[in-house]
Amino acid sequence: MDKLKEQLAALLITRQVIGNIKESLVPFVTEHLNLARLCAAASSQRHGREEDNRLTQGEVECTMYKYEGTFEDYLEMFIQFGYVVLFSPAFPVAALCALLNNVVEIRSDAFKLCMIFQRPFGQRAENIGSWQDAMEVMGVLAVLVNCALIGTSGLMQRLFPSLTWGASVLVLVLLEHVILFLKFAIAYAIPDIPGWVATEMAKIEFHRREAAKSLQSATLWHQGMWRTSTDACTPIEEEQLSTHSDVVVKQRSRGTRASEPLASQQPRLRRMTQPTCSARGEPKDVPCD
Repeated sequence: MDKLKEQLAALLITRQVIGNIKESLVPFVTEHLNLARLCAAASSQRHGREEDNRLTQGEVECTMYKYEGTFEDYLEMFIQFGYVVLFSPAFPVAALCALLNNVVEIRSDAFKLCMIFQRPFGQRAENIGSWQDAMEVMGVLAVLVNCALIGTSGLMQRLFPSLTWGASVLVLVLLEHVILFLKFAIAYAIPDIPGWVATEMAKIEFHRREAAKSLQSATLWHQGMWRTSTDACTPIEEEQLSTHSDVVVKQRSRGTRASEPLASQQPRLRRMTQPTCSARGEPKDVPCD
């Protein structure tokens, strides 16, 4: 147990310190070296001209590392969670070390995303995905491993010297079942989504549906207005009117209808200038009612 404690302390502490240095400090220094090299190249191209050679945000980010995703960050937290829950009887201070590391990790990850890596595109996600299932399995394994560590470390014999070996195994199995029952009972009693969050989500969903109904009603109203306007009568085209006027002028100049009074030609002109219906399924030459 003492050897396991030493190994666990060395792995947990050194892994956390080295991990923070590796993922934040080293890329930061490398990015600044690349940026200084790019600035020197831009200054050498000036050749004494008084112009603005300041780097744009895109040119600055092109020297940064590309953010590959959240897999490495989740993996780091998963390994830390395993160190804490699997071997807590051997190294109880592991939880405190993990807490201090996470406080530093929050700011180091923010610094990494803002200053070291290129700006990633946001992606919507409802939860952490398969990592949640992995955490649940790790929690069940932690109960089994901790009970086995208590049994093999001799703690039961020191606490209860009168217990035989078979009785100690029976007590450990009973303890393991009780802890698993409490774990699943607490997980069932505590909802995944708090009540106030569910209420707010229901309100947002209600407003979304109301907005969708309003938009659908407005769309149908506009479609109805468009159909009404297309079913209405449209006047004869200006080109046809001008053509008919030219014909009438030519006939009058030839004297073919010079004897006709102007009133006799008005009905014919009215028929030619009368708007025609363009409703669907109706001929274009049917006059409006």
